[in-house]
Parts: sequence; structure tokens; C-alpha cells
Amino acid sequence: MFALLGVHCGPDITVPAAASLAGVPRAGAGRALAELAGASLAAEHRPGRYVTHDLVRGYAADRARHALGEAGIRAAVERSLDHYLHTGLISYDLPPPFTVASPADGVLPERLAGEAELLEWGRAEHQVGLQATAQAATAGLITRAWQMFYGQSYFLVGQGYWADLQAVGQAVLAAAGAAGDQVALGWTHAALGSYLTLAGAHKEGRALLVQALGHFRQAGDLRGQAFAHLWASLACAWTGNWGEAITQGEQALALYRQAGDRRGQGHALASLGECHARQGNYDLARGYAQRALQAAPATGDPMDLAMAWDALGFVHSALGEPRQAMSCYQQALAFARERQNSLARKMLVIMLAEFGDACRAAGDLPAAADAWQQALQVLHDLRLPDALGIRARLEQSGLPSPPG
Repeated sequence: MFALLGVHCGPDITVPAAASLAGVPRAGAGRALAELAGASLAAEHRPGRYVTHDLVRGYAADRARHALGEAGIRAAVERSLDHYLHTGLISYDLPPPFTVASPADGVLPERLAGEAELLEWGRAEHQVGLQATAQAATAGLITRAWQMFYGQSYFLVGQGYWADLQAVGQAVLAAAGAAGDQVALGWTHAALGSYLTLAGAHKEGRALLVQALGHFRQAGDLRGQAFAHLWASLACAWTGNWGEAITQGEQALALYRQAGDRRGQGHALASLGECHARQGNYDLARGYAQRALQAAPATGDPMDLAMAWDALGFVHSALGEPRQAMSCYQQALAFARERQNSLARKMLVIMLAEFGDACRAAGDLPAAADAWQQALQVLHDLRLPDALGIRARLEQSGLPSPPG
């Protein structure tokens, strides 16, 4: 265990992660770490987290080279990376939009109870995750590197760690480019592009999504192509380019159908519903939204239902039916609040803004103000600008808005 601590990505390690690193049961890993702490070769600097001094760590790495050799060190690094990759994957209740290999022998991923605990784990492992992804890229373990980056990007964006996202993303891109791995280049560009779009950098995000699409086409990755088109559709929608948003959404829907991806189809249908509503194509919009509602239960993602109800709500608002719109938005908000990731929180802001508009149209200003104030609080938590003019809505209504 002492030697292996020298090859762990650092800066600290938990008992479950140490068990996977060494390929031993957790009880044995816990005893080994406690013994090392007792000998002052490690320290439990926070409950359940062990750290070694840099000089001791260097000596441990030297011991690892002599005791394990290159093959043993690489196997340990692969187990360590798989621990962090698969802990994130098995703890989220929906599969990623790509295939992930089984963890290496000896890996014991942690199963976290729900999205809130997964986010807490992400906070605790923030620095470790960054260094693990960089370690994978440096070691030429490209598939692990980009899949870890994709999974970690949800947490990084949700916490506002844009600089970290960019830095580790560039490291993965460099490694993927050197290896000529088109799939890795596609998903890394797609992850960066989608989250720059989410942050409001629509032009930069769209450029990265175009690059992602090119790599996905070279790799023949249908789900990747659909993902890039769907996010390009969202980028166009958030800048008011509804016609192009519809074009991109239709391409995403066709590719998701070709790939047999029901969840992706649900996302595309709901997005097309709102885009057509914004264009005044209300019958088309209602049809897309209703098809999204039919598809959503099979996907298992409450955000599919949230987006479909939101599209129906917008149709009713546009048709001058605020009470019906309020009912749809309430359904959408209930489902959206089941998710805590950054995209769900950004969509929640949009839904709260639209719900507030419907309340105002129905003559219920207090309910409208409450919805808009909630939206501003989520934006504050995400460290995102008020691109929708929510504060202006509050000021125009004559009701107080929160500071900040």
C-alpha cells in the first residue's frame, strides 16, 4: 500500500479508492492506511482521507518502481482510474450516451445513494478527479481520460469551475489528438461545447460542437452526431435562432432514431416542441410535445417529462391560455426539481421564468414574483448571468427583487 500511494494521482485518497488502487478488500485497505498513519508515513488529514508528504510520496514512488515494475504500476493506475470513473457512472441512475468498458479486476466502485450524494462525492473528490483525468491522458489511457472528463464536467460546471473544465479538457484534447482518436476528440469537444453553451458562450460553444460533429462523422458515431446536433439546436434556441434550432433538432431526432436511443429522441422531441411554439407553429409544437410525453416514461429521465410539459406550457401561453399554461409549467417544475445537475438547473431557470410570465398573464403577480426570485437564486448558485432579463421582469412588476 505504501508503494502504491506513490503512484496514486493524489492529492489524497479514501479507503474505498485505496482498496481499488491495490485490488484488495476495503477492510484490508483500511488497516493498511491506519498502519501507515501510525508509522507517520501517511496522515488522516480529514476524516476518511489520507495524505502523504511530498518527500515521502517520492520515496513511495521509487519503491513502486522497484517492487511493481512498469506493468504493475500501470495495472494499479488503471484500477485507480476505473474506481473514479465507475463510481460516478453507477451512482447516476441513467446511462451515459456512450459505451463504457467494465472496470478492471479488483476495482470496487462506490455506490452512492442518489444524485445529492453523488454531487457531495464530486465536491470531496474535486482535485483528485482533475488529477486522475490528467494522469489518464498523460499515461495514454485515452478512453478513460475522455470518459472521466465527460462525467466530471457535470460537476465542474454545476460548481462554476470553468477554468478547471477548460484546463483538463485541453489536456485530454492534446492526448486524444496525439493518438488520433476520433471518438475521444468528438466527445471531448462535445462536452466542452455543450458546457460553454450552457454558460452563455454560444458562439464558442457552437464552434466546438461543429468540430465534435466532424470527429463523430469520421468515427461513424451516430449517438455522438445526434448529441452534437441536439446541443447545437439548444445553442441556436438560446440565441433566438429558432429556424436553425429546428433544423438541428430534426437532424438530432433522425440520428437518435437511427441509433435506437429512446432517451435522446425524448430530448429532441421536447426541444422541437418548444422551437415550433416559438415560431408560431402551434399544432406542430403540440404534437412534438405530446410525443415527448409519450416517450419520456420509457427513458427514465424526469427531465424528459419536464421539457415536454414545458413545451406544452409555452404553447398554451402563446395561445393566450395562461391558466392551462400554469398547470403545465407546475408539472414541468416538479420533474425538473428532481435533478440537480447543471443542465437541469439551467432548464429550471427557464421554466421558472416562463411560469412567472404565465402567472403575470393570469393576474397573479405575487406568484410571478416568487417564480422569478427563485430563478434568480438558481442563477446566483450556478454563477451564471441573468441572460433572460428576469430581474427586469421583477422591476417592471414593481415588486422587490433580491440583492446581487
